[in-house]
Amino acid sequence: MDLKETKEEEEVEKLKAEIEKLKAEMEKLKESKFHADGQAFQSRMDLKETREENSNLKIVQKSQSDSILELEMVLTASGKEKMNALKEEHAQEIHALKEERAQEKEEHAQEIHALKEEHAQEKEEHAQEIHALKEEHERQMRVCTSGLIDVGNWHTENAGEMNNPMETPATAQATTYFFNADHFASQLA
Repeated sequence: MDLKETKEEEEVEKLKAEIEKLKAEMEKLKESKFHADGQAFQSRMDLKETREENSNLKIVQKSQSDSILELEMVLTASGKEKMNALKEEHAQEIHALKEERAQEKEEHAQEIHALKEEHAQEKEEHAQEIHALKEEHERQMRVCTSGLIDVGNWHTENAGEMNNPMETPATAQATTYFFNADHFASQLA
């Protein structure tokens, strides 16, 4: 009976260690999720900053448009050619600014998309790891549970045969393997 209690205590300790290991894994996954959430938050902040820059560019553009109107009034007297040249130059500057801004927006959108994909991939990997850990834990619990039930049944059924003088070497070997803690532990792994 002491051997059975010792094995049960060992199994309980192994299960406790496994549970602690699973808890540590869960904590690691939570930290990873927290990090990914932080990256997503930073991306949202960057996007907000980009929107603010766009608003500022619109203000600058409006100011430049207002400047063009003022220049038109001043330069009307000096000739339409000069005014058209200034308009064209100004339009090119605005166009260049818009293209530059559009390029920056596209790059930023690509970065955000890449971060989202990376985050989704990490979430998927974490979910797979958690699922694998749960399956392994359930498998180990089934092995432990079936092993404990088998030991209990064997003790009840064979209680009178343990000191049987007619025991054959094969049953002695089977009994030795059955109670060998290393053999039982190797079944858990």
